[in-house]
Amino acid sequence: MSAFEKVNFAFREQHESDYGLDAHVELIENEKPTGQLIGVQLKTGQSYLVERTQSGFVFRSDREHVEYWLNHSLPIVVALCDPDQSIVYWRNVSNESAEETGKGFKIIVPFDQRIDHSSADKLKSLISPIIPLNLYTVFRTDDVSHNLAKRYSIDIVLSGLRTKADISAAIRQATTESVKRKYYRNHIVEGRWGDADADVVWIYVYLSPDDRAMSNWICRSIWIREDLPEDSRPLDFEGENIGGLITVDWSLHYKELGQIAIDNKLRKTDYLQVVLPLIDELENLIQTFKSDLDNLSNSQVSEDEFVSNTVHIRNRIHEIYMLATDMAFPPFECTDMDSKFQEFIALADNMTLYYSENSLANQDENLRIGQVLHYYSLADAELNNLRYEISKVR
Repeated sequence: MSAFEKVNFAFREQHESDYGLDAHVELIENEKPTGQLIGVQLKTGQSYLVERTQSGFVFRSDREHVEYWLNHSLPIVVALCDPDQSIVYWRNVSNESAEETGKGFKIIVPFDQRIDHSSADKLKSLISPIIPLNLYTVFRTDDVSHNLAKRYSIDIVLSGLRTKADISAAIRQATTESVKRKYYRNHIVEGRWGDADADVVWIYVYLSPDDRAMSNWICRSIWIREDLPEDSRPLDFEGENIGGLITVDWSLHYKELGQIAIDNKLRKTDYLQVVLPLIDELENLIQTFKSDLDNLSNSQVSEDEFVSNTVHIRNRIHEIYMLATDMAFPPFECTDMDSKFQEFIALADNMTLYYSENSLANQDENLRIGQVLHYYSLADAELNNLRYEISKVR
């Protein structure tokens, strides 16, 4: 701790340790924490200083630990402490420094690489940088607060960042920024929380807008205020501690889900050729259905006649609904349009459900008519929204 603090790194022992990590150290600049972290595997005592080469001490480890360090979100250093001489020797864990031996790995920790002012710049060079805001975009901010905790759920899309260290730095920055947000979903929540900082922040990270459209996150994170009472805390999830009370859960199926999306995505031309005729057909169907419903409402036909006259319309509306739900993924530029399309067909299909056998047997006729007219008005309004999205795509 003393050695790291002398070179402006705050040392925090991990009492509930990550597997294979004993501490985090954080760079301090101008007496302020920076959020820039290094993970430390610490070994103390003369037994770790016995095996040597001409250039340094030989530190040995097994494959499981070394692979864990190499894949970690933070840069990792092995630190060998000689308490008798008050010297800490170190080396970062990398594909270059970790040498495979057949039984495991060895890392040569140089005699001349010590945690002191001679190494301060080298240590700083390991740290994942703070990510400028223009390297990720906040796509969605949801206020999911309740009376016991102020909470946000954030979607971010990265711009060209791919390493775990970079992604983790982006998460730390996005979390820090989100804790200070003052967005509220309504005046009631604003009145409850005012200018208070958030108690809980979830971040969902996507590598591209297409991934976000498919809900295929590369990772998700959670930050919970340390002193938040137990009865106010959300369910946590297992994952990797990246510092600052942030836990990251890396997706195990990102590549597989991404490949499924690629294999099942329509091109814009193909998507529009399928969807636009369905929209026109569905608009005509619900208008005809509404006209027949008006005749029923005005007692020009009986309900039995109405059910018989509209059976083909109702069946076709449901067929279109099933076709749409089984379609391949839309291209990214059509995702807003597709969202409105899915809402429109769902509302249209809801109109027909009130004349299923179960509804006919258990609901009052007038109530049925009122519900269908309600869904018609919603579908008609959604159709206007859909037409607007179509105009943006064309």
